Amino acid sequence: AVNTNRLDKLHFPNYWHKKHKCDVSFIGHLYESHLETLLYSAPSFVKGYIEGILQAQLRVYGYNFIDELITDDLLNSLNNSFYEIGQKTYKLSERGLSFAINSEITHIERTFLLDQFSQLFHTHFYSTKNYNLNNKLISMGPVKYNDEMPCVFRNSKLNLNPTLKSIKSGIPLRALDILGSGGALFSNYQPELFEYFNEEEDIITYSSMEEAFDKANFYIHNDSAREKIAVNGYNMVKKAFRYEDRLSTMLSYISR
Repeated sequence: AVNTNRLDKLHFPNYWHKKHKCDVSFIGHLYESHLETLLYSAPSFVKGYIEGILQAQLRVYGYNFIDELITDDLLNSLNNSFYEIGQKTYKLSERGLSFAINSEITHIERTFLLDQFSQLFHTHFYSTKNYNLNNKLISMGPVKYNDEMPCVFRNSKLNLNPTLKSIKSGIPLRALDILGSGGALFSNYQPELFEYFNEEEDIITYSSMEEAFDKANFYIHNDSAREKIAVNGYNMVKKAFRYEDRLSTMLSYISR
C-alpha cells in the first residue's frame, strides 16, 4: 500500500529538486552474495552446472526456475566438498543455495544496468554502502524514506526497479513508493504488475537488458510520453492501493 495523501502534502526545498534531478535513479543495494565462497571447494562440474543455471536465469524474466534445478545430488556434492576440506559442521540447504544464486544474479544485473546506464545517461545511485563501479555513475549516498526519497522519485525521469531475483511473486513495495510519489516506474517484468497496471500506459517494464536500454533511451528523450505514464501510474495507486484497499482485500480473503 501507499499513502498518497501524505506524499501529496510533501514540499521539498529547491536545493533538493536540483540535487536529485537526473535521467535515471536507483535506490538500493547490489546484493553481493557468498556464492563464490560456497563453490570454493566444489568439483568443476558442479561449478559449471551452477554457472549454467545462473547465466540461463539471468536471461529469463517472469519465471524463476532455480529451485527446480537444485537437486539432492547437487547439494550432496557441495556438502561433501565442505567435508573434504575439514568443514564438518556446515551443511548447505536448498534454500541457502537458491538465495545465494538469486543474490548473485541480482548483483550482476544491477551492476551491469548501473554501469551501462551511467555511460549513456545522467544516473544517480543511492545506497547506504559504498560501491565503486565507474567514474560516471554519481553515488549519492543514503536517502531518508519518508521525505527525501519521494523527492528523488519525482525528479528522476526514470526510477529503476530491478527486483531481487528471489522475489518470485508479488508487486515490490518500492514500485508503489515510486508511483505514489508521482515518479515514472521503470521495472523488470513481474507478472503481478500487469494484474493492475498496463505496460507503457501506467508503468514501463523491460524483459531483457537490451530492451531496458532501448526503452530508457526512448523515454528519457520523450518527456510528454513519460510524464503521461507517471500520471496514470499515480492515479492507479491512488485508486487501488490505499491502505484501506489493501487491508480490505486481505480481510475479504480471510473471511472466505
